[in-house]
Formats: sequence, structure tokens, C-alpha cells
Amino acid sequence: MKNFTFYDIFFDFIALNVIADTENVPTAVKQPLQNRWISVSMKKTTVMFYTWSRIKTKRAYMVEPKGFFYHLYEVYDYTHPEIMWAAFGPESKTKDFFFILKGQIIYFMKDMFSFKSHQFDTPDLLAKEIFENLEHRVKLLSFYLDEERKT
Repeated sequence: MKNFTFYDIFFDFIALNVIADTENVPTAVKQPLQNRWISVSMKKTTVMFYTWSRIKTKRAYMVEPKGFFYHLYEVYDYTHPEIMWAAFGPESKTKDFFFILKGQIIYFMKDMFSFKSHQFDTPDLLAKEIFENLEHRVKLLSFYLDEERKT
């Protein structure tokens, strides 16, 4: 691939990667999270350590040590552990938002690749449909955040 677009970076490298990581958590991480005798701070440490070790492993396989992926993993160091904790941590508004965001991303991808309901004759029609769909999803998320802020 010669060029990356926003969709390549955000959806493939960030959003879908986070969703895949939350769906495929090893048993060694799940068990402490389900143990009611372990404190919340220890559970968070478990999730953080697991996430950072995955990022470190991915960095070890990089061909270009200071390239695009290096900088992407720098962002991951800060965002990915917190997102994983939102997925696996105790019930909270952050956890609720994570699952709403995850659902919107999945529905966006389904809508974008649903060829049964859409037929695009030109790239411009495809771009217009994708942008309208994205705009709709962002409005839904903004509405949720506005409602949460009021409560």
C-alpha cells in the first residue's frame, strides 16, 4: 500500500484493532478480572500490563524503527490501555460509552460494506454515502455525550 487514508489509519489500525483486542483477551487476563477478591486497582494494573506488553511485542516486529507505526504505537501507549480498561473495568459511564462507540463503529463498517442495500455508480457517490453515514454516527455519539453531560 503506497498511501494511507484516514479510514485506513483510524478504522484498520486503531478502531478495529481495539475491538479485536477486546474480543480476544486471553484467559490469564480474564480470570483476575472476574475474581471478586482482587481489588479494582490490581485489575486495572493487569489490563494495563497486558496492553503494554502487546504494544511492545508489536513494536519488536517493526521493520522501520522510527516510521509511521512507531509513532502510531506511541499514541497507543496512552490510549489503548485506557480503552481496554473502559471495556473491562467496573460499570461506569466510560464503559457505557465504549460499548456505544464500539457498536457505532461496527454498524458504520457494516453499512459501508453492505452491497445488498447500496450500489455506487461512481466514486463520488460512494464518498458521499460514506461521509453521510459517518456524519450520522458522529451525531449519535455527540447526542449521547451531550445527554451524559446534562446528568
